[in-house]
Amino acid sequence: MSNKTTFIKIDRNIENWRWYQNANTFRVFIHCLLSANIKPHEWEGITIKRGEFPTSYDKIVEYNSLNRQNPTMPYIIFDT
Repeated sequence: MSNKTTFIKIDRNIENWRWYQNANTFRVFIHCLLSANIKPHEWEGITIKRGEFPTSYDKIVEYNSLNRQNPTMPYIIFDT
């Protein structure tokens, strides 16, 4: 079985994004891009679509070594 490499594309204009200078927000943003499914996937009986991934605020904080009490911690909006 071979490992298929996949890529994400990021426009250079991301440097003009208002959150680009906030390291924590940018880290979480990139984490979300890299974690998103590239094809539908079943998780605990729920179909997670392409571009989505199951997570929680606590998992994102832990995975990215962030401090939940940090005032620069990004606010994340989840579409439910």
